[in-house]
Amino acid sequence: MAGKEVVEKKEKLPNMLPQGNTGIVVQEKRTREEAVSEQMVSMIEKAGTIKLSKAQEKILYAPVKDEDVLIRPDGQLYLPWGWYQERLRKTFGFQWTLFPGGKVNKVDDLMIREWWLVIEGKPYGNCYGACEYKPNNPVMDYDDAVEGTRSNAIMRLCKHLGVATELWVPSWIKRWKDKYAIKYWDKKKGKYLWRKKEENEIIYPERDKPTVEDTEEAEFEEVKEEEPTPQKPTKITLSENQIKLIDKLKKSHIWSKKELIEIDKQVNKGINIIDGMEATIEKRKKIEKWINDEAGTKIELNGFLLGFLSSDTVDPDTVREVPEYIKKIMEKADEKTDINKELHTLLLKYKDYSKYMLRRKNNDPQ
Repeated sequence: MAGKEVVEKKEKLPNMLPQGNTGIVVQEKRTREEAVSEQMVSMIEKAGTIKLSKAQEKILYAPVKDEDVLIRPDGQLYLPWGWYQERLRKTFGFQWTLFPGGKVNKVDDLMIREWWLVIEGKPYGNCYGACEYKPNNPVMDYDDAVEGTRSNAIMRLCKHLGVATELWVPSWIKRWKDKYAIKYWDKKKGKYLWRKKEENEIIYPERDKPTVEDTEEAEFEEVKEEEPTPQKPTKITLSENQIKLIDKLKKSHIWSKKELIEIDKQVNKGINIIDGMEATIEKRKKIEKWINDEAGTKIELNGFLLGFLSSDTVDPDTVREVPEYIKKIMEKADEKTDINKELHTLLLKYKDYSKYMLRRKNNDPQ
């Protein structure tokens, strides 16, 4: 019998692999990987003979819960390997296991290894698991990367089993992303990325759009990396019409005093900031409109407050409180009440607002 051949001596192994009742017998002198591969091939005729009870089918193919799903920065949905392992355990108890079908191969920074899934002593199938390994990674040793190939193989084999197929259905993916994910602009990387929405978080789509300033900054960083010697920016001479348009844009209430001073500095340098000003005005006015709609009123928030509420560092929980604060202020307001000043006072208890004030070096809410 093929399973009992004596092979050239490579390493000593026990007569029986200790992973349960799999039908895999190793006689004397062969490597574990060779023994597993040979025995699996000899057991191919048993593949496809696994039968599930109705109770097992119900557990194995139970719908994926929305809250268990995660999303990668590139927008791909996934479930952690532990989720798949738990699904197998609940379905088959301890009557399943994974056997390595070969040695670990290292291709550049990628560790690759073949794995077989055996259920109730019968081979279901095999696949290659992969895991990235970098020697300078302080949180992942070589053995961690090898173990990572097993985790990756579990996910791939469960996909072959038909487990969690929702993650490959376009309509299901779209529904989940619309409800649970946020696509945002990452300034440092200069591109859109995805993340999972926090519980009860309100999404402000316009805030996640890149402004002209964002895209120009990303482009500048890329050019700077390519140019070993930074070049001084060429001074741009503004036309009379451009200066008039900037003066018109300055009249919007969305600017703080410090921002208006900075705008004048840019104009004196001959820098065309029209696109950036228009994008900022649009962004802040949409935040202001959302707040007014939620508060059921119509007030003009000053530039300092709008700058904070539309900044990338603001805590969404803070923004959610603003309409409620305005409602309370309006209940007691009279003709002399300064809504912006009252709101400024209420926001002082938030750390992100205090930090914003320090960054701007301006304690005046106006």
